[in-house]
Order: sequence, then C-alpha cells, then structure tokens
Amino acid sequence: MPSGALPRPGNARIALIALVVAGAVGLTSWWIARPAGGPEGSRPGPTAEAMAKVRPDIEAMLRSFEPPPPEPPQRALPERPLALPAPPEPPAQRDGHDLRKIEPVRLFMEARRAAAHGDYQAAAQIQHWAVAGGVDGKYDLACYYARAGQLDASFHWLERAAVEEGVDPDWAARDSDLEVLRSDARWAMVYPYLARAGRYWGQSGIKKTLLVLPKGYRTGKPIPVVMGMHGLGSQPEDFVDESVQRAADALSVAFVSVSGTLPRGPRKFVWSESPARDRARLDEALAEVRDRVTVAPGQVILIGFSQGGQMAAEIAARDPRHYAGAVVMSPGSVTELSLDGVPRSPELAQRRCVVVVGAGESPGNVRRAERDAARLRALGAEVFHKPYAEQQQHSFPPDFDTALPIWIRYILGTGPRPR
Repeated sequence: MPSGALPRPGNARIALIALVVAGAVGLTSWWIARPAGGPEGSRPGPTAEAMAKVRPDIEAMLRSFEPPPPEPPQRALPERPLALPAPPEPPAQRDGHDLRKIEPVRLFMEARRAAAHGDYQAAAQIQHWAVAGGVDGKYDLACYYARAGQLDASFHWLERAAVEEGVDPDWAARDSDLEVLRSDARWAMVYPYLARAGRYWGQSGIKKTLLVLPKGYRTGKPIPVVMGMHGLGSQPEDFVDESVQRAADALSVAFVSVSGTLPRGPRKFVWSESPARDRARLDEALAEVRDRVTVAPGQVILIGFSQGGQMAAEIAARDPRHYAGAVVMSPGSVTELSLDGVPRSPELAQRRCVVVVGAGESPGNVRRAERDAARLRALGAEVFHKPYAEQQQHSFPPDFDTALPIWIRYILGTGPRPR
C-alpha cells in the first residue's frame, strides 16, 4: 500500500456506517414530524442539536473511504532545508597509508568492516575518502557520522545524498543508524525533504541498459543472452567488467545488464518485486538492443545478485519456455517472495539453475538461498546449490570470474555440473 494511503474498508464496515447514518437521519425526520405536545412537544430540537454535533464525525468517516488525492509531481530537486556547511576533511593518513591513493571500492569495504566492529569514527574517515574518490556512499557516510555522534556532519551528508545519489525516505525513517537524527528537532524539516527528493527520482524515468557483445559478433547471428539484474539500490554496471567481456568472448554470448524497474537516484535502482512488472522491464531492455544483437530463442539466462537474484529466480521459473535458467547469487527481497504460485511444467523440468551464497552472510540470505534451491527442485528444475564457506560478506562469490563461464555452460547444457 502506498505510504499515507488509507486502507479500503470492508463491505460489512461500510454497511454498518450506512445503517448508522440512515438511522440518525430517520430518527431526526421522525422527531421533527411527530405531533407537538407533552412536556417536550414544543421543544425545538435537542435531536437537531445532537445531529449537528454528530454530522462532522459522520462526514469525516465517509471522507475516509475516499482515496487520498494524488501527490503533485516533483518537477525539480528540492532545496536543502538545513544546508549545513561541509564538515572538515578527516586526515588522509591511516595506519601508515595514504587513503587518497587506495582504490575507492576497497575503502568502501574497509569502512564497512570498521563499522561492523563499532569503530564509527574510523568508518567515517575511510568512507569520506571513498566518496572523495568517486564511490556512491554519501548515505553510508551520514550513517557513520550519526553513529559517531557528529550530527551536523551526518545531516550535511544525508541532505547531499538525497539529491546527489538518492535516499529511500521510508528506510531512513526506520534505519537504526539514524535514530539519533530522528530524535533531533531538525528531523522534522529533513524528512519531508527526503520524501520530496525521493518523489523526484521516482518520477524521473531514468533507466539504463548496457550491452556487452563478443568480439567480432555481427547482428543476425542468433546467440544466447545473459541478462544481469543488480541488487537493491545498485546499478547495471555491476555486471559490466573485464570478466564479463572475457566470458562473452569465450562463450559467444551477449550480456545485457538492466537497471531495476524503479529509479531511486541518478545511479540507484530497485526492482518492483512484481514478477510481471519486472519481467516487462527485461523485455523492454531486450527490445532496446535488438538492433545490435539477435537473441537465440529460449536461450536467455538471468543472473542476479541479492534482490536481483531473487527476481531472476522468480521470473525464470515462471516462463521456462523463454528463459534457459537462472544464476541466483545471495538472494534477498524486501517482500516475502519465495517462488509462490509457480506451477510445475515440462519445460521447467528441463531447466537448470545455480544458487550460491556466502555461508557467512546474513542468516536471512543463507536461508533464502536454501529455500529457493529446494523450491526450484520441487518444481522439477535441476539445481546446483553452493554455500561458499570462505565468503563472509554480502557480495559476489570470490570465484565469480572463473565460475561464471562454468555456470553459463551448465545452464545451456554445453558443460558439466559445477563443483
């Protein structure tokens, strides 16, 4: 249900209120029409007065059944309400290393490790230089500063994150990292700002479709296509790197990496978690590249991580005639998707899926991977399920570069079962 929408009342509740209103109106009509006389016959209207008091409540109750008016479109990014100055830069030196010379993605992961150990001051220092190096991570930086008790710095980066990267206002309203901000009087100005910025990005229509072709490929030759589905709040660049190009060249397959159905920022997308709606986004992406690649019928493989992994399983299982299978990495979702309602079919019994997860990841991801693998098997598909004992982070598997070609051959039926 959209935020702020009122639940639709049941028929019984509507009937009850209608009877109350009808009874009140009927009682008033009877009172006014009855003959005058007796000790109260000439008194003009205790019931009219009572109805005057009740009428606003009845009208408000009836109005509550009406859907709320649509929110006006957010045509431009809102102005920052606090616009606090940037906090001083933290030291660039740490443990004898110059943080400015370390790869930003590595700094991003180091900041997360520091935060996991409760050292939020160090996490903020490292994350600052990751962001300065070009990594999207202003929201995380705001969280680290909030945990470190530096509220002005946290508000500064949170406001910037909303317009420069995108922030989910609903998540910010319950994120335990920001609890101290929500206790600050300034939150009353900042939260509506986050909501307006989120509405702007949601209405922006931003989307991305990235294509990687095998070297020397010419349009007209049907080839398999692997479609990448990124994780929650990420982007299609997750599935475009040197390892993907090597796999495309070695296997003569194309990779189409797709942004999620719902934009949350200029480089941040999520999947709707509606299999039909997200499937339509995949179809749209294939239509965008049909002038550059010819898809072999029934040879589309979905590969997804986290939220994208769960949606890859959901979509591939529902249409096994179109999809050859799926690679499901560390599956997760916002809703409780669990392949419910997927029917058994002869086509699905001929499909293969790969389900992998880090054994040290969140227990929810580990359980979801086990459940998906079991459910796919119960539906008749052949499944390779592997928990990586050495993988402790919610990330791609450590052997992704070498395992990817093996997984693709296995699903296409041109290679052995992975190990």
